[in-house]
Amino acid sequence: MNAINLIQPATQAALCDRLNAELAEHAPFYAQHLTAIPAQPSGHGENVLNIEQLLQQDTYFSLIDEFARDYAAQSDNNEKLRERRGTVHGVDTKALHSMWSQWFFGLLVPPLMYWSFASHLKANWSPELVWLRPHDSGRPERFFIEISQPVYMHAPLNLTTTFSQGSLCQKLKSPIKQIESLLTDLLAPMVDRLASLSPVAAKLHWSHAGYIIHWYLGQLSLSDDEQHFCRQQLFNSPNLGTIPHPLWRTIKLESQEPTPRIACCLRHQLPATTKCGDCPLHYRGKTPQAGKKIAK
Repeated sequence: MNAINLIQPATQAALCDRLNAELAEHAPFYAQHLTAIPAQPSGHGENVLNIEQLLQQDTYFSLIDEFARDYAAQSDNNEKLRERRGTVHGVDTKALHSMWSQWFFGLLVPPLMYWSFASHLKANWSPELVWLRPHDSGRPERFFIEISQPVYMHAPLNLTTTFSQGSLCQKLKSPIKQIESLLTDLLAPMVDRLASLSPVAAKLHWSHAGYIIHWYLGQLSLSDDEQHFCRQQLFNSPNLGTIPHPLWRTIKLESQEPTPRIACCLRHQLPATTKCGDCPLHYRGKTPQAGKKIAK
């Protein structure tokens, strides 16, 4: 195994350039939706908001309103939408907030996971360092994360070597700790704020975050043993230090389960939208064959 020597890039700008280049090469989809920046964003277009600004009531609800209008415009001609209690422009309110949350965590979390595991980035995260430029439809579109404090990167590790359980723990200790820091320092305040603004419970917001973390572990250059080890560390404990673990019971870890999801994301309640392939409602009241999946 390669040595785990800490290196510090000469400047924050150089670090951001390196992180962005690695993301563009190895995870190009996410490079379109998240950019590391050395200072507060400038020259990235208008309507770039700090997360604390974004999650103010007036701003957040204006985005949800645009999000609802976009879904209403996409609805089938035969589908009659009308304003009623529990809707925005005739679109189910809980489903809107839930799907907005899925966009939010779905675009933010994977690139930070990539940097934690593949780039071995060690940084301190907080909502004050995250900015978002919304899409015209009101949903999240492009994040900017300010990396202005001292940060370090591990020297690369050999991802093809076979490891024992003990050496797995040693190899993956740093990125797992970084993900735990991501949960407690960055995502937890965001989930708390979203839950206070929306009719969606914090548990469903954590379900979205947990699902994307569980899925993206399988997209990284990790062996099956390494993926299993990470999932056990991140999902299989009721506590994270002295606090309840936010990912506890957000995902089914048993390999024979047909879907990892426990909670439905409600997307099927949106106009012209069906259940996702991993929706647990497909299997409610059924006993599916082990490993059998619904086609996506």
